[in-house]
Amino acid sequence: DAFSDSVYRSYLNGYNITEADVRFDTVRLADMALYSTVIWHMSNKTVNINLSDVGPELIQYVQQGGNLLITALNLDNAILGFTPDYPYTTVKHDFLARELGITSCLYKEGSYFSGAVPLSDSFPVLHNDTNKTRPENNYHIQAVYAFETQSPAVPVYSYQSQYPPFTDEGSMNGLQVGMYREIGNGKIIVLGFPLYYVIGEEATAFMQYVMRNIFEEHVEVYETAYKNELR
Repeated sequence: DAFSDSVYRSYLNGYNITEADVRFDTVRLADMALYSTVIWHMSNKTVNINLSDVGPELIQYVQQGGNLLITALNLDNAILGFTPDYPYTTVKHDFLARELGITSCLYKEGSYFSGAVPLSDSFPVLHNDTNKTRPENNYHIQAVYAFETQSPAVPVYSYQSQYPPFTDEGSMNGLQVGMYREIGNGKIIVLGFPLYYVIGEEATAFMQYVMRNIFEEHVEVYETAYKNELR
């Protein structure tokens, strides 16, 4: 909706943005090639967009020098194209997952996510915003899926819950929820949680760091954000 869109625009303050809704707009390599960076965000756990359907186009876009940031709820379903039994080890026909360097997908029913802990000093800490999350869930969100990767993919964030790890709610504490890798001439960052729910100042710090220091973008460069319904 309009509020969700404004949230992501605020994270990208200073950049010119073109938006598209992938539920209605066909994603083609020729369209993405017009932009140096694509940000694909999904924050509604009831709306599933199958990234695997356009996996070859996304990978080719990055190989040719494009930058790609994926930040999503239900990430495993989006990347695999189906909901597996967990833990799930990716196989050869899981094209997008294998190209990203994801070797397995992890999820535990009843787990609650409060934020992401950076695994490098370069990335900012990310906490859920109490204005965007519910007090009855202790300001946590669900449907955050973890994954394991292999080199050259680099883990960049781990799962954080305010619940103890011996509880169902805190059982995913410490698992990987963020990765970075280079493919060909381009770069990819994948987050298994949506930046929409993160405290605005922290999400902005993350986005500005990624755009400037990793994607090497400047504010005068035109960007695009392919998105689906955010709430």
